[in-house]
Amino acid sequence: KIAYSSCMTKPTFTPVLFDVDGTIVASGELVMECFQLTMEKLGMPPLPAESLRKVVGPPLAVSMNLLAGVPEEGVEEAVAIYRSFYLPRFLETPVYGGIEQLLADLHAAGIPLATATTKLEKMAKEQLEHLGLAKYFTVIAGATPDPLCTKATVVADALERLRSVGVETVNPVLVGDRSFDVEGAEINGIKVIAAGWGYGVPEEFDSEVVVAVAPDVDAARKYLI
Repeated sequence: KIAYSSCMTKPTFTPVLFDVDGTIVASGELVMECFQLTMEKLGMPPLPAESLRKVVGPPLAVSMNLLAGVPEEGVEEAVAIYRSFYLPRFLETPVYGGIEQLLADLHAAGIPLATATTKLEKMAKEQLEHLGLAKYFTVIAGATPDPLCTKATVVADALERLRSVGVETVNPVLVGDRSFDVEGAEINGIKVIAAGWGYGVPEEFDSEVVVAVAPDVDAARKYLI
């Protein structure tokens, strides 16, 4: 995959779906801290540094089970403990530089926007409202408590809700920073612009649906506007 060059022909994407953690907000430090506190509370060893970064972005239950080794029967308790640490502080998470202006410019250009995040939808709405960003989105779609909820189901829900209010999903794209974003988009037959400023690594973007890897927000802007 290649980063943007000013000599390239830019496709027109509409609507644009955004992941939240690692794409709109820099949530990694808080997520990793709360994850380690959860491991401590459960009496489990802390995750090594090389593994810890991977917990930022995937559905929480997946991170607990597959990445941290919490037994399946203990995942529900682990998620509850994690949220007891995370919920009082999640509004502290900062926005990535340039994101607010990008959202404002896309909105001003008449490009419908939606989120597609595995953060609980209620939390996503509260966070975006707190940050003053909710006004740019036609739809704020996020995870439900259903354990079967995945990135793919959230993307599908976002697209369906956009259609239900009259948005034509003619050439949608998802901006996200992890392999779960790529997989969710691929299942729904849409393209991805990889947010290289987030928490993913290059091999996570090795897919035909990834049309570009944007190293920063300015590069993403040149693909989207």
